Amino acid sequence: MILDRPAVIPKVVKGAAAVFGSFGNGTEAFLDVIFGIAAPEGKLPFNLPRLQKAVKKLIENVPFDIKNPVFTFKHGLRYGKYAI
Repeated sequence: MILDRPAVIPKVVKGAAAVFGSFGNGTEAFLDVIFGIAAPEGKLPFNLPRLQKAVKKLIENVPFDIKNPVFTFKHGLRYGKYAI
């Protein structure tokens, strides 16, 4: 999904094995991840709210004002090579 601002996605998350989000990096880069050309990695640039009423209460330019988000700021994955 393409996200340029916080979105209410708990139903999507509940029914999905994985969720890919694109935050302004362009369609080509997003498709590279989907088709396995690039590794998926990244961190959320904002909280993702659980309820629509949380979105309505958002205050512009006030970070972390969503209570009980589905995913928090900086939630995400990073794949890499590790030696043991």
